[in-house]
Amino acid sequence: MNETLVQLAAAVIRRSPTWMPKREGIIRRMNTIANRGGNFLRIAPMRMGHRLMVDLRSGTEFRSFYTGEYDELVLRKVMNLIEPGCAVLDVGANIGFWSVPMSRRCSEINGELIAVEPAPTNFERLVRNLEMNGLSGIATCLNVALSDHAGEASLSLREDFAAGATTGNDAIVEGTSDFPTVKVKLERADEAILRRLTRRCGLVKLDIEGHEGAFLRGARALLERDRPIIICELNQSYVGCAAEVEAALGNMSYKYARLEDGAVSHVNSFSSPHQIDDVFLVPEERMDDTLGRLNTPMHSH
Repeated sequence: MNETLVQLAAAVIRRSPTWMPKREGIIRRMNTIANRGGNFLRIAPMRMGHRLMVDLRSGTEFRSFYTGEYDELVLRKVMNLIEPGCAVLDVGANIGFWSVPMSRRCSEINGELIAVEPAPTNFERLVRNLEMNGLSGIATCLNVALSDHAGEASLSLREDFAAGATTGNDAIVEGTSDFPTVKVKLERADEAILRRLTRRCGLVKLDIEGHEGAFLRGARALLERDRPIIICELNQSYVGCAAEVEAALGNMSYKYARLEDGAVSHVNSFSSPHQIDDVFLVPEERMDDTLGRLNTPMHSH
């Protein structure tokens, strides 16, 4: 009975508007009921047309099962930035929330994708989600962390793992951590990526929880050669992250844009009232064209 209720609620919520009264409360109550049954791994049919295996114990993942959404507004806009014949780089791919739909788009326009995820269980799920959607031939997956040097790093398995999930949010840490850690391989970004690219990299999605500056310093040759657009999630919890990003791009003629109230516009700095922001880092010579693409009707896939 409980399982039938959960499946029925998920089907209704997926078809409901985001402003549905008490939507978040309903989702949380249904998830509590679902987790009592012990069936934590579910297939989430996503509104953009793909499917993802998610863990209902993960705070990052469970809503996708009920809503069929994850970053959908910005993802649909980003689809307009994927250029025919180019490569896309997803750094901090997690279980494939962005890699899967971006790979689908690449498959339509003769593109390719490189997905990078250091956490072992996240990496396994990423590969599985790409396979489930028939995209293994489009995406290359790397189980490493990208930085400005090679070596080894400690990766903290954060809140989602603490809640019992087998996949979830993680972050490179220096020193001690309040969460369990695993050792992961570090590669310098340029050395890891340039030898694997078979075409120009037109777009980089970057979500690595405070390590963005180190990646950008390590990817300087890639950025100078291909001048990709970068969409970067900046989390104010990681003090100094925004300043590191600005410093890494300081003399490379990159400009900034931010998504606000459904539209993307040019901004002069990363100063923001939001805890988490999606920021577009755009080569100066591509800003006008990029804003035009981001503010056109969203791609239907």
